[in-house]
Amino acid sequence: MYPVTKVDFLTGRVELVHKDELFANDPQLEHRLERTAGSTFRVQAYTAGYTREHGSFGHVGAGIGANVTAYAIPAAIQPFYGEHPLGGSVFLRFRLKNE
Repeated sequence: MYPVTKVDFLTGRVELVHKDELFANDPQLEHRLERTAGSTFRVQAYTAGYTREHGSFGHVGAGIGANVTAYAIPAAIQPFYGEHPLGGSVFLRFRLKNE
């Protein structure tokens, strides 16, 4: 979390994981992909976010924010997830304050 001002915060996150359960709900597809592309897939996620502090209630600070995540995935699973998958979320954040 990077404070831009006293009430504005930027966040970022990078993830690199090897997923082996992406198609567990479809065993036939899972076995077909395992034969042609392997059983694990390297997934990269890049997240950027913004949070604005909106006040406090006693020792609890409250804010509202949003995140956007872009994914890089192997070609073998792009027919199921798209070439450039994106995700987003809007959230309320509560945190304890040291005052």
